[in-house]
Amino acid sequence: MKFYKYEGTGNDFLILQTKVAPSKEKIQRLCHRHFGIGADGILFATESETAEIMMNYYNADGTVAAMCGNGMRCFVQYLLDRKIVSKKEFTVETLAGLIDVKVDGKMIEMNLGPAKIQPSVMIENLEVTPVTLATEHAIVYAVSKEKRAFLGPRITNYSSFPGGVNTSIVDVINDRLFVETHERGSGWTLSCGTGVAASAALTIAKGLIDSPVTVVVPGGELQVRVEGDVYLKGPANFIAKGDWS
Repeated sequence: MKFYKYEGTGNDFLILQTKVAPSKEKIQRLCHRHFGIGADGILFATESETAEIMMNYYNADGTVAAMCGNGMRCFVQYLLDRKIVSKKEFTVETLAGLIDVKVDGKMIEMNLGPAKIQPSVMIENLEVTPVTLATEHAIVYAVSKEKRAFLGPRITNYSSFPGGVNTSIVDVINDRLFVETHERGSGWTLSCGTGVAASAALTIAKGLIDSPVTVVVPGGELQVRVEGDVYLKGPANFIAKGDWS
């Protein structure tokens, strides 16, 4: 099976040339950074009746995810590199719905739709705000460095979120956001696109920062603007290709 490896602000993915997902065990092996190729998840394309193409996404643990913001940019760049799609603006079907994408030079922007901000809950004496944006997120502010390693997975798997969530820890410094994310199904990653977008949407709604905003993640920088819908913009880069046996 041929694979193409891409990264978006350090969030890395294997794009497979298949129309059927490998087994859960094979996905785990593929994504393993010592016994496989190594990735935060896998992607593959199938035909769509409502858009130019459909993106299928699986986490590193083999579970299905509705959408992935960084994965979407990598998927779009792959489509362009392989000349599967030649247009600079088109629509991609996902399990989270239709996502409009736009290529702007070396940057790719997507419309994630409106953020649905829910009432906050208290977890470990911290105010945690659930936000639905393409997928489920939990946002918490100003957690000490010492507590982050524990609180990330704790919130991700907390009983209030039976399906699990992507937990983003946010700091507001001057006119920028700094976000670290523990992702459901993948653990700590260098970047979570939809988590960044959800974090920015909530922070803007709280009046703590203005749109558009630059968001700094361990793997780089992304831009988010809110105009009713939430728009996420960032790079995607080809790393390697090969055969998996």
